[in-house]
Amino acid sequence: MIFRSKTNKTSGDGRQVSVILKRQVPIRFDEPSRSWLGGLPMMPTLVKWPRDKEGAPLHFIAQVACEDLPAGLWNGQGPRKGWLLLFVETLKLEDEAEGGIVQTLHINRLGPEREPPKDMPTVRHTMSDYIDYTKPNIRPGVPKLWRKWPVDLVEQSYVVDGSDDDLNGSPNIPAEELYDAPVATRGLYGAEDLGLDRPLTWRGALYVVEGLVRDLKPDEFERNFTGSFGLLNAPEPDQSEFNEEYQRRVNENPACADREVGWGPRVGAITDQIRADLAAERRTGWIMRSYTALEKEKARYEHWKAKYQEDLETAGDSLDANKLADLKSRIEYQCECIEKTEEARAYLDELFAPYRDAEGEKRFTAEIKALGEAHLAWGQRMAAKLNQYLDLIRTKDLDAPLSAADWAAIKGEFNAEKTVFWCAVDSRVLKKVERSLSTKRYLDMAIREDLLDLYTRDDDALKALSGDQREILEQKLRYMDEGVPHRLGGQANPIQEGPSPNDELLFQIASDRAMGWMWGDLGALYVTIAPKRLRGSKFSALHAMIEGS
Repeated sequence: MIFRSKTNKTSGDGRQVSVILKRQVPIRFDEPSRSWLGGLPMMPTLVKWPRDKEGAPLHFIAQVACEDLPAGLWNGQGPRKGWLLLFVETLKLEDEAEGGIVQTLHINRLGPEREPPKDMPTVRHTMSDYIDYTKPNIRPGVPKLWRKWPVDLVEQSYVVDGSDDDLNGSPNIPAEELYDAPVATRGLYGAEDLGLDRPLTWRGALYVVEGLVRDLKPDEFERNFTGSFGLLNAPEPDQSEFNEEYQRRVNENPACADREVGWGPRVGAITDQIRADLAAERRTGWIMRSYTALEKEKARYEHWKAKYQEDLETAGDSLDANKLADLKSRIEYQCECIEKTEEARAYLDELFAPYRDAEGEKRFTAEIKALGEAHLAWGQRMAAKLNQYLDLIRTKDLDAPLSAADWAAIKGEFNAEKTVFWCAVDSRVLKKVERSLSTKRYLDMAIREDLLDLYTRDDDALKALSGDQREILEQKLRYMDEGVPHRLGGQANPIQEGPSPNDELLFQIASDRAMGWMWGDLGALYVTIAPKRLRGSKFSALHAMIEGS
């Protein structure tokens, strides 16, 4: 138990009791779980799985043994027998919860572990870029719910004394104090600090390969390519000039002033055509404009350098030390920028040297286009290869260990064939790039998910970790985002305003990478209940909200 209090400055006691749901690290697998987060609920078969008013199944969040709750929690109100279960429809949950998308059940006896309904979508917040939790999506091979994590109920007693500290909610407990053990400075994001460079299970391999295949879908692949400054045609060296000319043509076109009903698509088609025509026109002469844009940029830096030098000379000895240092810093910065533009011009001279003849620009443009189209074709070839490996992976026991040899065979396909294309970031950077498929984005996610899945089921595969790796992992698992714990009762830990102080805090579920939860932007989910309803253990009317940082 952890007991913390503040000096009571009032005549009344003002004592509050809260319960922190502390994830067990390490997990005590030798004893049955009495309360837990994630996993599957244990409820009688006659109890229906909660659904919202539109019929969508809710996702199971937590189950808490009421018998283990301290007597002072909720001022002695609420159940002290049975279990409280929290369910949330996370796909629809926004700032305020309505329509039964957050529900708490109170059951008097346990039942068997209940598998989620067949129409339950896959949801793990921290895999949102892989699963897409903004809409219902069942992803084969990905567990539908979050991994089960047993929790200890830690009582926190404190005094509300009317001071400003009360506005911050229940006293914060540093994770080091909560666990009485070392805690990392950041949570588990991927393979960092652990020295792991491959998935540990076939499910992890599935995450990597399937993620890459999704990114290689033709439309997605081309959009990501051009969005990352990959070139399918001649570059635009002076975007400001382009935008000015585009806007001039739009303003001069009477059809663009159309504001009759349904004008959006009509005007959009016209402006799209204006943009396309202008881009086609400017594919000629772009090499010379690259120099022109660079000279304009250099002229701007020279203008400001001269301006600051003039200010410095005019002020003379009247400047105080801070203003003098500021002006000198500004002049120094402009000088650095001028130097960079001069280096960029030398780079362009070297780059364009093979294309100085009359047909040079045309030849260079054709090369850019050919390599860009070849890059898109390369993406489709890689997708075909990886789809073959997906078929293989799906025949495996996804929870089984992945050997280094099996991963090497899969990884070999990532690097078997490289692609070459031209890339332009701005008028100063135009370069030819050679790449193979990058696995980092999905590899980090796959290793993280593997480690968490293996850890929470005490899998033998974790024995491959050294003692140091295990210690680093557990330090990361003790980390609490924003220092906000999961809790019942007491006062919420508001990130901005928090829930109404007139209601009792039923649950505070924090963002927690180990659980796969990300409420808003590193925020928290608050579930509250009116005191009179809590006294009668009537959980049909709740208020729930999420708050981001």
